[in-house]
Amino acid sequence: MLKQIKRQLATRRSLVAELASVAGECVTNNVVKHFRTLQPTVLQLNVNAACNAKCNMCNIWKTEDKTQLSLEKLDETFTDPAFRRIEYIILAGGEPTLRKDLPEVVGLMLKHMPKLRKLSIPTTGISTELSVRHFSAIATLCLERNVVCSIGISLDGVGEVYDRVRGVPGGYEKVINTLHALKELNQKVEFQLSVNPTISAMNVRDVHNLVEVSKHLELGINFFMATLSESYFNNLNLADSITMTAEDRAFLEAFLRQRINESPLMSEMPFYYEKALEMLKGAKRSIPCPFQDQGIVLDANGDFHYCTNSRTVGNVHQRAPSSIYHDRENLAYRRRVRQETCPGCQISCFVGVGLRKTVFPFLGFTARHGARRMWNRIRGNGHIRAANG
Repeated sequence: MLKQIKRQLATRRSLVAELASVAGECVTNNVVKHFRTLQPTVLQLNVNAACNAKCNMCNIWKTEDKTQLSLEKLDETFTDPAFRRIEYIILAGGEPTLRKDLPEVVGLMLKHMPKLRKLSIPTTGISTELSVRHFSAIATLCLERNVVCSIGISLDGVGEVYDRVRGVPGGYEKVINTLHALKELNQKVEFQLSVNPTISAMNVRDVHNLVEVSKHLELGINFFMATLSESYFNNLNLADSITMTAEDRAFLEAFLRQRINESPLMSEMPFYYEKALEMLKGAKRSIPCPFQDQGIVLDANGDFHYCTNSRTVGNVHQRAPSSIYHDRENLAYRRRVRQETCPGCQISCFVGVGLRKTVFPFLGFTARHGARRMWNRIRGNGHIRAANG
């Protein structure tokens, strides 16, 4: 149980210290934020707009502007006070491993962000050589700073299903090779490794096969819903490929209900699955999102956003990040995004971080989830005794 709690909190520090930190964050994120603008604590850095996949649910690989912030510009940018309190980072792209100096980028973040506690890297895993080379160096750097390094491999189907979704002939075998290689690397250097499929109409019927693959690999698996985003994925024209039929949604609901029942009690994933199912039925978003009031998304070309559904509110080549972040007109725009866009947003957005910072939604869900499990266990025992009698 304590191990699950520590993983949920993403920490290598003592549990008592972390619980005290969570209590402080609870006050900040439930009270203080209503009286002043919070400093950024979460960052998504898109290090490039290049990709080694041609996904049928994302158009980033079609981006014509392939420029990227140089190490010198990143070093200058990260000295800005806007990055001083960053705790959680999503290091994304494009495909981040295609950036040759990726470990150096991580080194700059570790240098300038003293409060950093977790670095999450979503990757296709198509290139085994690049994955092993980069993640070996990055995981070592993170260990030196006591930062949790989490690598999520986007395995979106088995065999031909994967190849069709990701648009890479023979891609499935390449990703499986990478997973084996990273498991071997994990024996030498510590990092979190998981399989993180993105579910859409193209692969929803393959979810049970993905579970079996993850069991065979002895790796955890986390399912996330494919979403539409004009500013990030530029995929509004792919709605037909992503949007599931009523029959697919019913199939997915049965599957996710099973996942909820089988998931560890202290995991954020059953909470996410339940809320994602509610949204599939038309409910408004109730998943806490730290990007709503303390997030930065920085693109490879220097464009600055509040989240992946935010328009560009500035560019670090033209203006200091703090000035962009605290600009009154930009903050007014962010409030409109929170009111108009967030209720329908299905992007997972560091769901575990949002739950840590607000606490109460997670505690409430955990209590309900635990009570349901206990009731089902009692009811099951009653049925067994009745059958035996």
